Amino acid sequence: MRAHADAVRDVSWDAAGLHLATCGDDEVVSVVGRKSAEGWSAEDWDSVEEAAYSSAVFAVRLDPRYAQRRERYFVAGGANGELVKHCRGWFGTTKDVVVDDGDGAIDTIAWAGPWVAWANSRGVKIMHADTSSPVSFVPKPSCEGLVVDDDHEEGDNDRVVGRKKKSSSSFKCHLFWDKTEVTASGEERTLLLGWGDVVMRIDVKLDQPSTTVPTVEG
Repeated sequence: MRAHADAVRDVSWDAAGLHLATCGDDEVVSVVGRKSAEGWSAEDWDSVEEAAYSSAVFAVRLDPRYAQRRERYFVAGGANGELVKHCRGWFGTTKDVVVDDGDGAIDTIAWAGPWVAWANSRGVKIMHADTSSPVSFVPKPSCEGLVVDDDHEEGDNDRVVGRKKKSSSSFKCHLFWDKTEVTASGEERTLLLGWGDVVMRIDVKLDQPSTTVPTVEG
């Protein structure tokens, strides 16, 4: 399959494993679907939709329920700092809604159940996918680490000659939604965040709508 004219930046499956979204430097998000769960050859795939944007798209996530819903969604973000929620309606009509912008390039998105998290230069934001309501903001942690230079002493591949510090801005954030727990007071889910040499666990709970955005101190 050749869905892009430039480098591919991210891929995302839906929970059923029937749809695959890709995005790239060509400013396009492409969604393809398998005709059957067993099909893997090129002729077993059909184009579902394609959306073009104004800048390179670094991250995309399909709604995990994409295959089961009449209105199908994905979220995407990239160089222009906008997080776009894209909807494809029952009759093929499409609509893009910008739910966040202005905080720097977005290069990481994670979606599980009704929860969407994404990272930009300021930190990690979390929203409820169905309502686009903000849930929380996690400031970017201070993450200064060490990286190994490529130089080694001749004949000694195990001995490192030099080390240098790597600025925190060069680290990519990694996000992973862990288990969900449903309690009498609401739904709880754990978000694991890795950024540089920092790993954080964020427990998210939504029991009733709120107009304020709680900030997690890191």
